[in-house]
Amino acid sequence: MRFIPTIPGRDGVGLRLFAPGDVLPGTDERSTDEVAVEWAGGRGGHPTSYALIGGREQPRGGVTEFGPLRATGRFEGALASVHVDDVRFGLPLEYRDAVRAGSERGGRALHVGVAAHGVMGSSALAFGWVTELLCFVVGCQEPAPDDEVLDTWRSISRITR
Repeated sequence: MRFIPTIPGRDGVGLRLFAPGDVLPGTDERSTDEVAVEWAGGRGGHPTSYALIGGREQPRGGVTEFGPLRATGRFEGALASVHVDDVRFGLPLEYRDAVRAGSERGGRALHVGVAAHGVMGSSALAFGWVTELLCFVVGCQEPAPDDEVLDTWRSISRITR
């Protein structure tokens, strides 16, 4: 797992990437073929400041599928916890269309196996952005350098600071 700050000097504001071999959030097992992307924007309670989505590319293409999601309950180690949001595992139905749209923009059909949302700080917009970045990460043969991930994130989210 690695952390990439999106606003230097702000604790817990950034992207956390979970790669094959890492323990994915909500599990005790190392992933063999799944990756996850977590983003905390640093404005606690703002509706577009947190999302976590993870999974793998669909081997046969097609459409993005969900679950079963392997974790439920509170996510104590979430980046958004730093900003006092209550983060829960799961993907509310109102965010699923945004995940599908993000995977279409990212050019990959996914099988989503883990997700988490902030009770106060998540939105469809945030889940669309994070899913599009997940598609980029899934498509990399080797781990992308931090600056390339950050440039891609800024292009997707249009967040520059």
